[in-house]
Amino acid sequence: MDFGLWDATFSFVCAIILVIFILFFVGVCFGAQYRHDGPAVLNDLKATPGAVRTTKLKDICPHADTKAVRHVTESEKKQACKEYGLKPAQCMGTKVEFDHLISLELGGSNLILNLWPEPQPQAREMKDKVEDWVHGQVCKGKIPLGEAQRWMAEDWYSEWHLMENK
Repeated sequence: MDFGLWDATFSFVCAIILVIFILFFVGVCFGAQYRHDGPAVLNDLKATPGAVRTTKLKDICPHADTKAVRHVTESEKKQACKEYGLKPAQCMGTKVEFDHLISLELGGSNLILNLWPEPQPQAREMKDKVEDWVHGQVCKGKIPLGEAQRWMAEDWYSEWHLMENK
């Protein structure tokens, strides 16, 4: 009986199982990773890519009724913390804000894909200013809504620089 082929197949299967185990282990142990750009702390693009509720200007301009569409449960907040590897004590009080990556005022969704535990306070203040400025630019017709939503999802901090230079 020739065990050469069996040995090669067995080794290949073991290697695949090992790779899957390592990827699973790394994902479970380390979770989502914050990105950093200067003083800004940004979302993990895989864990929080952003999601939109609407792409219609009439739904957000001149003012979005964010209270009517804001629905984030405690279990969703816990899930977001878990994805970022934060312990419950790190996700309470003033340590983080559960932020909509694409803000509700820009048509963002309440889906977990759009929620992240944003460190406070400097990140929150900067991002809130960017959201207000971008919302105004969208409603004035200076920035297309879809483009603004994409900017906020990918790198809102770049918009901070754009806003500061205007």
